[in-house]
Amino acid sequence: MPRKRGTRRKQRGGSKYLVFYTCYFGPSANIADKIPEKPSAKYKCYYFSNNQNTLRSAEGKGFIPVFIDTPIKSTDRDNAVDSKELKACPHHFSELRGYTYTCYFDSKLHVMEHDVEEFIKNELKEPTAMLLNSHPTNKTSVWQEYRDAMHSTRYAVNSSKYNGLIERKVKEGMKNTAENHYETGFIIRKSGPLVDKMGEEWLTDIRETGAECQITFFFIQQKYKDHVKPLSKYYGVSK
Repeated sequence: MPRKRGTRRKQRGGSKYLVFYTCYFGPSANIADKIPEKPSAKYKCYYFSNNQNTLRSAEGKGFIPVFIDTPIKSTDRDNAVDSKELKACPHHFSELRGYTYTCYFDSKLHVMEHDVEEFIKNELKEPTAMLLNSHPTNKTSVWQEYRDAMHSTRYAVNSSKYNGLIERKVKEGMKNTAENHYETGFIIRKSGPLVDKMGEEWLTDIRETGAECQITFFFIQQKYKDHVKPLSKYYGVSK
């Protein structure tokens, strides 16, 4: 995906310890077109978008804007798929490389620097490489996630693709149940080759199926269960 740099604003905090980032792809005045409070004054905070109006608003709230030169699509589903590369593979983006930790958060969430620092200090210990929220409904089966997702037209249009991926993964020896099931709107990562590999596999499955990335992550977290852990408490309040 070709990228163009947005207008940058110099910020304090040149530390390569931690970086925060969020994104939005799509037209203005969409329900998901949100600008959260900037989570940190110490660390760099990036906002990625293909919408220049969104980036101007994000810059006004202190984010470093980065324009992604990909067309705005006609459906929320296709715009959401465009955003998944950032969620799954921060190492694809030069702005996010070279940091010890990255923190992705959905643009509708309120996240605070101190809380993320505490999660890293107390919970992101070897062999853990990724922290996420446990799904609040405590689902244990990928079919539960599938059935719930198919109530949304946005996902139901690709129902056969999700179904096919689940069946293929099970035939390959994976389980359709797991001890943990995760939300993917808030992710703290310890950067490195392992996390990059996880992200590449996740993005491949997302592009095969569609925007409902919790179905695809069900198998990623199962394959890498020693390295993916739930946060000790549910975090990130929607605004």
